This record gives sequence, structure tokens and C-alpha cells, in this order.
Amino acid sequence: GDAWGIRAFANPYHGCVTGADWSAARRQSVYRWHVTDNIPFTQSFRITMENYSAKSDAARKNDYSSMAYWYQAPGGADCFETTEVAARIPQGPIVPDAVDAEAVLAREELPAGVEIVSDSLLPKEAMNHTAVRIEGAPGTTITLKVPVQEYDKYTLAPIVLDSRNNSRLVFHQAGKAIGEWVRLSPGENRIQATLEPDGKVNAPLVLVLDGVVVQSYRNLVTDWIVAAPFAGGIEDQQGPEGAEALLGATFEGRDGPVTWRRIKAEDGVVRMESLCGPGEGVLSSSCAVFSPDDRSAVALFASNVPAKVWINGEPVHHVEKPRGMKLDSDRFEVRLRRGWNQVMVKVAQAKGAGSFAFRIKDPDEELFFRAHRPGARAEMVEAPASNPAPPGPCDCNLVEVIQSTVETVLGCLCPAPCCP
Repeated sequence: GDAWGIRAFANPYHGCVTGADWSAARRQSVYRWHVTDNIPFTQSFRITMENYSAKSDAARKNDYSSMAYWYQAPGGADCFETTEVAARIPQGPIVPDAVDAEAVLAREELPAGVEIVSDSLLPKEAMNHTAVRIEGAPGTTITLKVPVQEYDKYTLAPIVLDSRNNSRLVFHQAGKAIGEWVRLSPGENRIQATLEPDGKVNAPLVLVLDGVVVQSYRNLVTDWIVAAPFAGGIEDQQGPEGAEALLGATFEGRDGPVTWRRIKAEDGVVRMESLCGPGEGVLSSSCAVFSPDDRSAVALFASNVPAKVWINGEPVHHVEKPRGMKLDSDRFEVRLRRGWNQVMVKVAQAKGAGSFAFRIKDPDEELFFRAHRPGARAEMVEAPASNPAPPGPCDCNLVEVIQSTVETVLGCLCPAPCCP
């Protein structure tokens, strides 16, 4: 964007000034919007000014000031309201899923050496321009009242603006150190944050805490069986299409017969390009989840391409168009029955780089996930010798045969899998 000019717009857009060296001169940018439609405004226009994101933390901060005018045709009411000075101060960094340390600090039980400080002398900006400074011997502890909306497993990550003498924070709940995740209940949860040295120190520990990132623990499904590639799009009926995934079943694929094969997505994101190639293709994926009883559960799904999800053959979710990939973006309720349940996901990419991720909330760790249900096998179907099926769990590979046989026996003898 630039400063002057009248141009039509349908959506908010970014603009920037042009000028000489960033470090030398002041510059002025003027934006003018002409709204000719009869719009019944109920709130306001909002114009946000932001720091140039490419500047380093050590660079001199920009100093902004602004002035706005409102012109209105005769007959309208004066809707101008003065903004309080505190609201005019430029907002600090926005950290998704973060809570301000000073907002959740239990101030009634502060130890000596703990204070709320301004970020004016800190090396980094704070979210609301203030942060909690903790100074003391190893073991100095503050209490945070961390709020969440639902019972679940969460990860906690401190936002540290400054630290000295190898200082670090360790979170505890009820006297026990928190590891990869912690269970939290709706409302406020008392979490202790303790100063500890990261090595040997001979001086007081110092750390400045801006906030805590509180995110739902993402136990994404990593083990799947997949069949791909198929031709067409998400609405084309082909391949397993929600039916039970039987190992050994063969389907007519885009490039010839395909069958189920086992994959492991280490980070929980299944990427289509390695399975379908860079072009157009459809992927069917399946996994099995064991539930100790009949229950409702919350499923979370993400994809950047059109997708369909089935649970036990019943459609439960549908993504119609390509979009950005954001974990846990889709939330929906599913019914699980006692025993093994099949999850099937179908995704269709147009130009490559399609991906998806899936999980089911399980705060009490009562569910077990695996690539396929024990004993779910079809009769072997031989692929034509001229176009053999790609390798998979049903190949005459001794390791796969033994593994599948053991899984079948365990599935018949045990009410739940011995190894989740």
C-alpha cells in the first residue's frame, strides 16, 4: 500500500509508508476511506498500527502517534467517543493461548524478591508492557492461578523475557514437577513456578516472566494404514469409502491396484505428497481406537485439503474446500462403542502438499490407538504380475505375517490391547 490515493476495497488491508532510510527520518502516512454505501454501523472502524516485524529486538522501537477525522453526511448522529489514554498505548506482542503472568499471579502469597515491572528497561516487549520479575535463591516459588475452560491434559510453556545466572522455571502441581503435560480442571488451577539453576551458580537467580502458554495436549494419532493414490476428488466414490479397513483388500487406484500399508507419522501430521506424489490424488487412511465402554468423545481434526471422516462407517465430518492447515481447527462429537472402533479419513489434494491430523480427547488415558483392528483381514488378493501392488502389511514378509498373527491372537484373548 501507499499513502495517498482513492481506491475501492472490499476487505481490510495492510499499508505501509515509503521513504528514506528507516533509521533516520520521521515519516507520515495518510489513509483516506470513502464509504458511499448506506451502512448501519453498530460498532466502529478499527485501524491498527504495528511495529515493523523484521526489526531486531535490539533495534530502536518505533514511536507512533496518530490523528483521525470522521466526516459524515448531514442527518446522522454524532457517534464519536474519546478513547482513554491507556487504550491508545501501542499493544505489546500477541501470543496465542497465552495468559499474562501478572494477571494470574497469586499476589496474596508473594515471596520476597517478586515484583511487577515495566518492560521499558527489558530487552523485549511484554504482552501488556508489564511482567513478573522473580529474584531469589533456588527454590523461590510463585503461585499462578491458571484458568482453563474444560477438563483436559495441557502443556505449559513459560514466556521468559530475561534471565540471569542460568535461571530457569520449573512448574509444579500439588508438589509434583510437571512433565510433558498436566491435567487441569475448569476454572482456576493453582500451579507453582519455582526458580531453579540450570547448572552451578553462586549468585541470586533472576528471571522475568511475561506469561504462560497454555495449550491442550495434542496426542495426535501417529499410526495409520493407508491406501493410495486414487484418482478424482473428494466426492468421487472409490476405494474403501468408509467401509471397514480389511488388510489384504485390493482396490483399483490411480496408477493400478493398491492395498493397505502401514505408515507412522512421527509428528502426527500425515503428508500426502510422499504417498500420492506431487499432483492430484486421493488418500484413504484408517486407524482403530479401543474404548472400554460406550461413550461420547470430542474429536479434533485439521487438514489443508477437502476431507471426509467416518467413525464405524458413519460420516461424522466433512471439509469441502482447501484451506490453511491449523491443528485442532475442527471440533466435533463422536460416538465410540465398547471395544474396537474404526476411524477412516479420506483426503483429496489438487496440486500436492496435502496433509491432515486427527486426535480424540482422552484426558484420563482410557483409549488405545493402533493402526488397525486386530483380526481385520481380508482374503489375499493377488495383484496382476504386470502391475504388482505396492508393498504393505499384507505382503508375504515374515515380520509382517508374525506381527499380524500375534495381533490377531491378542485381540481375541484380551479385552483391550496389551500394548497401546
